[in-house]
Amino acid sequence: TKQIDFTLAFVHAPLDPGTYVEMPRGFEFDGMIMELNKNLYGLCNAPANFFYHLKGELEKRGFEACKESEPCLFINKTTGCMMLVYVDDCILFHKREDVIDDVIHSLNNPTGSQSGFDVGVEEDYAGFLGIDIKRHDDGSIELIQTGLIDRFLDAVELTGGTINTRLEPAHKELLGKDENGPPRRENWSYPSAIGMLLYLSSNSRPDISFAVSQCAQFNHCPKLVHEIAIKRIARYLKGTRDKGLILKPDSALSLEMYADADFAGLWSTEDPDDPICVRSRTGCVITLGGVPITWTSKLQTEIAVSTMHAEYIALSMSLRELLPISRLLNEICDELSIN
Repeated sequence: TKQIDFTLAFVHAPLDPGTYVEMPRGFEFDGMIMELNKNLYGLCNAPANFFYHLKGELEKRGFEACKESEPCLFINKTTGCMMLVYVDDCILFHKREDVIDDVIHSLNNPTGSQSGFDVGVEEDYAGFLGIDIKRHDDGSIELIQTGLIDRFLDAVELTGGTINTRLEPAHKELLGKDENGPPRRENWSYPSAIGMLLYLSSNSRPDISFAVSQCAQFNHCPKLVHEIAIKRIARYLKGTRDKGLILKPDSALSLEMYADADFAGLWSTEDPDDPICVRSRTGCVITLGGVPITWTSKLQTEIAVSTMHAEYIALSMSLRELLPISRLLNEICDELSIN
């Protein structure tokens, strides 16, 4: 595996005629404007322009997108090389390093009708998108985000060495609105803290998914009780800072889904006349080869009228995650001729 990054990525893409900008300050000519020939940062369609330009160039080099399931995953049928695109951060996979090097050389040195890029080579997949990947002696790997955890602890002002830690990320009592409760006491940004926790919980720390989901419901009107809940997650993360998700797939690579529901969990906590309090919660984890690849903990949009109804809704919500993954795996296997 190798990571690559496109220098000034958006500027590589050409633009259709008809996009104009004012003359830069100090270079004005009366009655004159400039027409853009190349993509520019700040344009509302700049990311899409770059993606479609990159897609076209990859197709010239023998790659095809998994159109039905994952349009950001490109596979070269001839070589078997795979490229995953995340805006301008990309990662290449192949059994042989020289095949990856050929792709990178082709991007930097175009031939014929191809266009070139300024591509910088970084590391292997370790550290991709801020996630450190640690290898263990037993063959397993561990996903760790200590950098993001440290940023979060600093943001909520819990970086001292004498901070008490917690053994669990959430209290046993569910978190409600607390509309008449005391306001927040601290000045750090609640939405910013939630944003960091959501990225953390969706990548390497599924153990905080439920606690983060509870707190995220009150982004628009956080009270003191919600601030305390965030601090509790922070204390838990401080005590488990160097821990992460351990991946050790089995040889079968079977695709499995586990779903459950909590029926009207907030009924005894919130105002019984508030319809929010009777919304049930879905929990789901999907594994491939015994390794969790996606998980979720969120309130159901429908109001279930029985525990069985809540379970059916949870199953339906979870299958909406499972079926696209199943199609993607089938498509990848077909592309690579794998049984």
